[in-house]
Amino acid sequence: MARIKSTGTRPELMLRKTLWRAGLRFRLKPRLPGKPDLVFPGARVAVFVDGCFWHGCTVTCRNRIWTTGSRNWHATWYATDLREKHTKVKK
Repeated sequence: MARIKSTGTRPELMLRKTLWRAGLRFRLKPRLPGKPDLVFPGARVAVFVDGCFWHGCTVTCRNRIWTTGSRNWHATWYATDLREKHTKVKK
């Protein structure tokens, strides 16, 4: 878990570079609930860049063979999937 970065991930950096080149200005590390990755204060928009590790990208992350804690990871992923399905139904 110590190696999992919370900021500065590849997808986040790619998004930040693309938005900056397009002329969109944003804030990093705002003090807001949920810890958004990017915030556009003028538009009152918060952007969360969630990695595929937690949200079910079966192509890259979940097909790896885990040697330690594989039962815990599968239980964690299953709980995340259930929580996301429940949250999507509420909306």
